[in-house]
Amino acid sequence: MIWAADKQGQVAYVCAEWHEATGQPAEQARGSGWLEVVHPKDRPLAEQTFMSAVAQATSYTMVYRLRTADGSYTWVKDCAMPSFCPNSFELLGYLGSVTQADQVEFERAEAEGHLEAFDPGKPIPAFEPISSFDQAADYLILALSAARRSQDEVLVQMIEICLFQVGRLLTQALNETDGLQRH
Repeated sequence: MIWAADKQGQVAYVCAEWHEATGQPAEQARGSGWLEVVHPKDRPLAEQTFMSAVAQATSYTMVYRLRTADGSYTWVKDCAMPSFCPNSFELLGYLGSVTQADQVEFERAEAEGHLEAFDPGKPIPAFEPISSFDQAADYLILALSAARRSQDEVLVQMIEICLFQVGRLLTQALNETDGLQRH
């Protein structure tokens, strides 16, 4: 599931799958509302990891329990990377992905978070993107992870440029939607 946040760490966009998976409407997930569907025991770590990443303008990967639409909890992997303005290198915000974590791996675990880490999970049918835009963003995030593992800096830069454009399009779409809703 794709999401985007501004440079203060306030979530501005969650994909349509968010509501299907969690039962939480997109409007309620905005800002820091997404934390309401994080397991209460995992919530402090999720918030601290995310806000520390924002403060340091770095990527992160974390694993925590997310409440599903039926009220049960499932382990998810949430990773994001910062997006910077190409000219000034000013932090613009974050583009992230939430995927279901391997349940067996985390049945015994506690929530965890790692800064300067970007390790997205593979999309699974339960969280499959509905829109082609979100699907493209999912695959670009996976491609970035693979390029970083192979240490191909040219490919990393090319994919980061594509992800920056995805972030711009998301922001543009959000601004247009917000403008329509205000009228």
